[in-house]
Amino acid sequence: MIKKFTGRMSSSPAKSCDMGEIWSDMLAGKKIILRRVEKADLWQLWQWHEMENLYLFNRLKPYISYDEVNETFNHYFQHAMDFIIENGEKPIGVCSYYNIFWKNRSCEVAFRIYQGDTGLSYGLDAVSTLLKFLIEDLNIIRIDSFVPEYD
Repeated sequence: MIKKFTGRMSSSPAKSCDMGEIWSDMLAGKKIILRRVEKADLWQLWQWHEMENLYLFNRLKPYISYDEVNETFNHYFQHAMDFIIENGEKPIGVCSYYNIFWKNRSCEVAFRIYQGDTGLSYGLDAVSTLLKFLIEDLNIIRIDSFVPEYD
């Protein structure tokens, strides 16, 4: 069972949308915590984007600036489908689920570790925590993955 926490974020607590989607503020793995993206994370996300074209910003309009994302943060990150991966001390990466099709109970996931232990330990814990949440809480049975390839 995944430890789910709500109320840590300054924004709204976990809630359900009309399609039955469960939103959680934070999920705890063995070594990592997956938590909602907060506005305070935006500068770190932007730095990762500048280094390696962070996949989170691919859904935004082309050539968007940091100032535009900052001004419209709630519009782009209002859903809890994007998580910051923390190792207990600092953000080390991101993971997301998206393209949910409730009819066939499928979705896609993406993740990337940017800082800290880039070995398997944090990445495996982040993926297994997210997959467990999707399977046990959202009843997803078919999951495709996207892992960005970088040099």
